[in-house]
Amino acid sequence: MTRESKKNRHVSKADKLNRRTFVKLVPALGVAAATMPNIATKSRAQNPTPAPLPTPSPTPTPARLRVTKDMLRGAEQLFGLELADTHKQMALPNVNTNLERYETLRQIKVPLDTEPATLFHPALPGKKFNITPRKFSLSKPETPKFSSVEDLAFATLTQLAELIRTKRVSPVELTKMYLARLKRFGPKLNCVVTLTEELALEQAAAAESEIRRGKYRGPLHGVPWGAKDLFAQREFRQPGELSLIATR
Repeated sequence: MTRESKKNRHVSKADKLNRRTFVKLVPALGVAAATMPNIATKSRAQNPTPAPLPTPSPTPTPARLRVTKDMLRGAEQLFGLELADTHKQMALPNVNTNLERYETLRQIKVPLDTEPATLFHPALPGKKFNITPRKFSLSKPETPKFSSVEDLAFATLTQLAELIRTKRVSPVELTKMYLARLKRFGPKLNCVVTLTEELALEQAAAAESEIRRGKYRGPLHGVPWGAKDLFAQREFRQPGELSLIATR
């Protein structure tokens, strides 16, 4: 490797470090810059005849930096970071540029009773789509070969659904296997808050009984599943929740 190529590689690594550091320092700047055009477009969509919106100058060149290096030091304390002076110096121009963009956004007068947009049409005006109803049919996935239900621990959802539908494995068998794995690996991985073993087996037995009687509800019928701790349930404990939430 030549001296020149080594130098280029060193410069490339430095650039990546600087960009990464800048993103950590000012996480909201990129979001604001990316959303400005969308905000202006949505504002025009809600009001057919809007007043001209204020726009920032393409390349603001303030006479003095309104956000100083000392201010960045205060931001470091909030973010729990400690940046080199060279990195702070690199961030200052972009920080000051985005300050003007924030102020421009705040000049857009949106009435307090304006409802948020809940329906978005990304298509261009006049674009037509074929909306003729069509019957939805599931494909037949290729199922794995297995000698014991433990071999299916990492099978995909579509594979498990097909095995249950064709009665080559039962919901109770799958549920017992996954419960055993949660008990075996849960303490080591610390990934289980509340193990609802009785409820899982009860629901698996009910699903298995229905499938045997020919009442197959669909691809998710009988497949064991776990709920993320964001889903609060009265009977079960979630980590770090308030007592008010836990008792509702």
